[in-house]
Amino acid sequence: MKRYFERLGTLGIAAFFSSLLAFPGYGTAQTITEIPLTPGSNPAGITSGPDGNVWFVEEHGDRIGRLSPTGTLTEFPIAVPGSFPRDIAAGPDGNLWFTELTGRLGRVTTSGVVTESTIPLRPAEPISITAGSDGNLWFTDFYDRIGRLTTAGVLTYFVLTPGSGPRDITLGPDGAVWFTETNVGKIGRAAPDGTFDEFTLPSSNAGPNGITTGPDGNLWFTEITTSRIGRLTPAGALLEFPLAGGAQPYGIAAGSDGNLWFTESGLDRVGRITTSGIVTEFPVRPGSSPNEITAGPDGGIWFSEFQGDRIGHVALRVSCGTDPSALCLNGARFEARLAWSVPSQGTSGEGHPVPLTSDTGAYWFFTSNNLEVIVKVVDGRAFNGKYWVFVGALTDVQYTLTIRDVVTGAVKTYSHPAGTLESFADTSAF
Repeated sequence: MKRYFERLGTLGIAAFFSSLLAFPGYGTAQTITEIPLTPGSNPAGITSGPDGNVWFVEEHGDRIGRLSPTGTLTEFPIAVPGSFPRDIAAGPDGNLWFTELTGRLGRVTTSGVVTESTIPLRPAEPISITAGSDGNLWFTDFYDRIGRLTTAGVLTYFVLTPGSGPRDITLGPDGAVWFTETNVGKIGRAAPDGTFDEFTLPSSNAGPNGITTGPDGNLWFTEITTSRIGRLTPAGALLEFPLAGGAQPYGIAAGSDGNLWFTESGLDRVGRITTSGIVTEFPVRPGSSPNEITAGPDGGIWFSEFQGDRIGHVALRVSCGTDPSALCLNGARFEARLAWSVPSQGTSGEGHPVPLTSDTGAYWFFTSNNLEVIVKVVDGRAFNGKYWVFVGALTDVQYTLTIRDVVTGAVKTYSHPAGTLESFADTSAF
């Protein structure tokens, strides 16, 4: 189904306490650190900022929080009381952008200067927000609309099917934004050209909520009502992985370890699922109701505890070479992973790595005697203080290349559209 859209115009405290959580039946012990907030804050949306910090909103505290990887907390008040900030995302302009359930959108600079604007169309209830491939901000409005906002403030609204209830939104591997339609059990796709597609789930009562792009080039999402994790290819092929009854998975994010991480608001757990569907779960403090989740600037996983008034952190101690689909470069300082897809054929997969030298490797997709992409990471710190990434494309197949610095946890992602032959150099990569 395709439709054309309708256009409208234009208090710093920090205290850490850690616990090693390992209960029978939950898999390997995992260190989870929690940072307490002011009681009644109810933290919700959370994201990694361009300044190397973690940013989040306090839905009932009317504040924007900034948290350093070492635990230093700073809070910035929102001027309008009762604004109910819900989600936050790093924008293309170097600022953070957030939604307010009372019908406003906000922007906060990395130094904490907050500005807000009211959405002219009423009623309005913006929920989730993300940066798009077109240099704009995209957000969901629970009143059956998708919004697009330029950094200059020009607003465009895209009208969906009545009663769809769009909830979470993310940038997809194909350059479009993908979103969940909670009320009708659908996953939506909004293209920058003004059209959209919808993919219907087997159960109209699935309650899809969180959504993210995985390291395999597919869309991964949570189903609150049916307690499942879903995987959807850009072409629409669906797989669902069941969780324990009552799990109520909420947010989901791609981790620096090549897995997907999600929260279980119903059972107070955070979970990890591999791209092949193997699930491991870790308990969080009872009654915490873990909510949104993100990959942090330190390579770890950060999540909000809505009822617990805390921010949680999962340390990911991973190294290059533990995954057969990973390519280790520059003395194993960097780990490269590649996911390819041919949407016209409904096929996708992970590239097969071929080490060539200590800093160079290649990938093949279909047959081992046909190399498709060459990747090189060199140490250019003597020239500009950075590590450099070089990519040589020997294919016109669509792919996404993800490179992770295993020392700092920093991640860079490069997308290659179908039908092009594109080689490039990034001399400020890490």
